[in-house]
Parts: sequence; C-alpha cells; structure tokens
Amino acid sequence: MNMRHKIVPVLLILSLTAMMFFPISSNAVLSSDGDSVNPVSLTNPLDGIAPAGVDDPYNATILVLEEETVWDADPDLNLHGTETGGGIFVGRHGSGAYGRGWFKFDLPEVSSATIRVASARMYAYLENPPGVTDDAPIGAYYSDDDSWSETTLTWNNQPSFDGVPLDLIDNPASPDMFVALNYYSWDITSAVSTALMDDGYLSIMLRQVNESIDYTTFKYFVEEEYNSSHAAYIEVEWYTVPATSSSFDGTIPVVEDVTVIDTAPDTNYNDNGGLGGIFLGRHISGYYGRGWFKFDLSDVPSSLQITSARMYVYLENEYGDLVDAPIGAYLGHNDSWTETTLT
Repeated sequence: MNMRHKIVPVLLILSLTAMMFFPISSNAVLSSDGDSVNPVSLTNPLDGIAPAGVDDPYNATILVLEEETVWDADPDLNLHGTETGGGIFVGRHGSGAYGRGWFKFDLPEVSSATIRVASARMYAYLENPPGVTDDAPIGAYYSDDDSWSETTLTWNNQPSFDGVPLDLIDNPASPDMFVALNYYSWDITSAVSTALMDDGYLSIMLRQVNESIDYTTFKYFVEEEYNSSHAAYIEVEWYTVPATSSSFDGTIPVVEDVTVIDTAPDTNYNDNGGLGGIFLGRHISGYYGRGWFKFDLSDVPSSLQITSARMYVYLENEYGDLVDAPIGAYLGHNDSWTETTLT
C-alpha cells in the first residue's frame, strides 16, 4: 500500500486495527505432474508484475529442512527413520489412528523491512498408497514454534498450531480429491510473511481438517529421506521496496478533530472546548456524541512494513458520576470533512 499523501479519518463511537496486506487463497490446487524439483537461485527476476517504483519480483524454490510424522496411536514415539509409503502419514488409518505431517523450512536471509511477499505455496508429493482409501480435506496449519526437531518430535510434544488452516484442499470430491503420484500445494503466503519478520524459520503442519471421521483416509506424502527428488518444498515470490529516507519516528499527531452531536445535527462544535472538546457516549440529557479524528500519513515511508498501529486519546475529567460503556474506533472512508464544517 502506498501511503504517501494519504489522509485517514477515524471515528470513535477505541484500538485501531493493525494494517494487513498479505492475501490467503481459499483453494489449494493440483500443481505438478510429478517431475522432480531442484532449488533455484534467489536472484532470478521476473518482469512486469511488480508495483510501480519497486524492483521486479523474485522467485525462489526452498526445499524442506526437516520433516516428520506424528502418530496418535503411539503418542511418545518418534518416527524418524520410518519411511513406510513415503514417510509422511496424514489422515485416518484403518486402525482408527491419525497421522500428521510436520515440515520446517529455512527461509532466505532477506530484510523484512524492504520486501513484500507476493505469493508463497507449499508443495508435497503424494506417493502411491498401499491400499485404497477415501479422501477428506487436508489443511496446512501454521505454527510459530520452530524449536522442534525431526529426531525428537512426537504426538505428545508437537508444537501448538493455529486452529484455522492457512489453506486446504477440499475438491474435487472423493475419490479424486487426492490422486497418487502428484504434487499438491497449499497457499502459505501469510505464514511466510510472518516467519520472515520473526526468526526466518517456517513450520507448517499438514493434517486432516476433520479428525473425527470413521473411515480410512490415510495419505502417504514423501519425505526427503524416502526420495529427495520428491521432497516437500515451497515456492516464494516477492519484490523489494527501495528504502526511503524519512524523518518519520513512528508517531503521527492528529491534524483535525471535532465532535458531532445527534440532537444538534446541523451544528458544528469546533469552537466548543469545554471539558476536553471531544464528547463521546450518551449525555445525561439523552443526546449522543461522537468524535472524529483525521491523521496525515504523508510522512510514513511507502516502503515501511506496518505490523501494528494504535490510536491514543487522553481522557479528561468525566462530567458527573457516569456509567462506563464500550467505545470503538471505526475507519472512515471519506477524508473530505473538516473540523470547522463537520456536523
């Protein structure tokens, strides 16, 4: 988002929501015919799709660093070295047990302050199952805990993970949802963006979305030890934003602010400075007040990656013995108002 010369109005009817800009797709797709994948250079530019004023985007293929299965039938067992069927078991086994697949990636060492991730997908290769199974949706889940190791991971010590999948494969219907000897992919764009701002490692877990069904859905994905040419990988596309020299210190003062009152809908209260000047909530007489605030973001560098933003207001003395009620901050979509004319 280019925020140069952008004016933002905020209506208090209070915490300003953080600005997010990384999309997540709702559908994963069959992505390859099973050819092997080799890592490519991290400086392989593509032309023509970067926003104006920034460098052309780059593509990188990043092979898995560690991967392992966890298995609820033996929750304290580490399965490193077990490569049955491909090595990574996901879904419900005929015995009723469930498997999950954990994958860790070491992301490129790039500056998160000057890059934007355009897209990122994780690919896993589905091996031939030893028996015919039904299909059920499989999701990719993000974990912010990268401390696990493939040589010690178990069901009982697996890291916590987000409750909602980043992406899932849920079509077409069984038996064609998953077809053996193909790569499948999940959109993990937001997770890669987060990991780049954190420790540079990314942990993704594949699991069946519904782990309470009563039919066999076991899927065997390939781990590196089973077949390195079909190991899991991610493809990332990003572009760099040139660093901008700026005096911006992270604080943005209000440029205009004013109250509006419902019982005087045509009155402008810019000159009314009594008791602080901004009235919010219900007055004892029954009328309601709202506060409008406008901020000038022109000094915020366009290359800045915003991870959080909060609006602060000072509460002056209250008028009388009042009861509290929640107050919210609302984003306005029209910046044309002024504090001398708003009603």
